[in-house]
Amino acid sequence: MNYIKCVTVILMLCLAFPSHANACIMAVPFEVHDIAKADIVFLGKLRSYERLPNEYSMAKLQFDVQHTYRGKASKFIDIVWQNSTYGVPLDKEKFLQYYGEELIIGILNAEDQLPLRAPSAYIPGYKNQELKTYPLVLQAPCSSPFMFSKEGLHELGLNEADLK
Repeated sequence: MNYIKCVTVILMLCLAFPSHANACIMAVPFEVHDIAKADIVFLGKLRSYERLPNEYSMAKLQFDVQHTYRGKASKFIDIVWQNSTYGVPLDKEKFLQYYGEELIIGILNAEDQLPLRAPSAYIPGYKNQELKTYPLVLQAPCSSPFMFSKEGLHELGLNEADLK
């Protein structure tokens, strides 16, 4: 009987706090050396944010590119963020609260593969096939995205020269 009560309480907590749901069996630490996999690294200001409700934890973002550290980027860039931790904010306001407006971002070309380290890594396919053509935010499954403010970059022990 205690087992049933315990399971019931856990299920009720999951319903009460759905934002804390996580698809990962275990979290994977962010690894700075993943930046070597980035095709483009840029400083940009968020222009638009759209959570894609028909896709598995995805958002489409557009940035005004202010500076390119690596690769080539146009003045505006559209990217897809596929977050295996269900951590995609619901709207632009929530995104800005968590990440801020001006960010340094590492992205991969659409045909490149994300770095894999977790035993629980899951990378789903796209329902909307057009999304396959967009560059992806660099993020190992079950880890944090390569999306930082300049201050956050310095907290990692990096400087802008490390991004080239």
